[in-house]
Amino acid sequence: MDQEIVIRRYQKDDLNTLLSIFEKAIRQTCQNDYTIEQINAWTAGKNAKNWDEILQKHFSYVATIGKNIAGFGDVNECGYINFLHVDPIYQKRGVATSLLKELERRFDNLEVDASKTALPFFLNRGYQIEKAQVVYRQNIGIENYRLHKKKS
Repeated sequence: MDQEIVIRRYQKDDLNTLLSIFEKAIRQTCQNDYTIEQINAWTAGKNAKNWDEILQKHFSYVATIGKNIAGFGDVNECGYINFLHVDPIYQKRGVATSLLKELERRFDNLEVDASKTALPFFLNRGYQIEKAQVVYRQNIGIENYRLHKKKS
């Protein structure tokens, strides 16, 4: 039987686990939508000190299943979703949906830059495409989509 998903605020002690989840999520979950060069450039951007500052400043949450962190997400004071990643071993169990509901709770308008992999997830939850775009990491272009959602 699946254990309950518990959402709680980010704590500094979570940081190394979140960095690992980010790396695994990009390398495994996105491998069919991006090249290895794009994935390497994307994951090269993780920086523990910067991430901790961002996660402390934003509304940042982790999802746990039992004693394990299954995923994490954050939203800034303007309603921009910066991170939403799930450990591949916990995919398709409602972790991202639970996190997104928490992130959406305090905002009427939200924005996110979603990967090709995450696009269907957000579209199925009422987000709309504003534009397709290319962001550059280490001079490598990575396609994604600017999405928004307005509560009615």
